[in-house]
Amino acid sequence: MSETFEISEEQRRTVRAMAGFGLPLKDIAAYLETDEAALQRHMGKELAKAALEANAQVARALFTMATQ
Repeated sequence: MSETFEISEEQRRTVRAMAGFGLPLKDIAAYLETDEAALQRHMGKELAKAALEANAQVARALFTMATQ
C-alpha cells in the first residue's frame, strides 16, 4: 500500500476479521501485499479494535447460551 492507497470497506472488514481471528500482522500484511508498518499506519484503528470486538461477540454468545 502506498501513502495514497485508498482502502476499501471490504478490505477493512477483511482486516478486522483476520485480526479478530488472531492472525499475525505479518500474515494480514502479506494478504494485502504490503508491510506491517504500512498496515499499522493505514489500518491501526481496525487492528486495535478487532480483538476486542471478537472477544465481545464470544462473551455475548457464551452468556446467551448460559442463560437460556
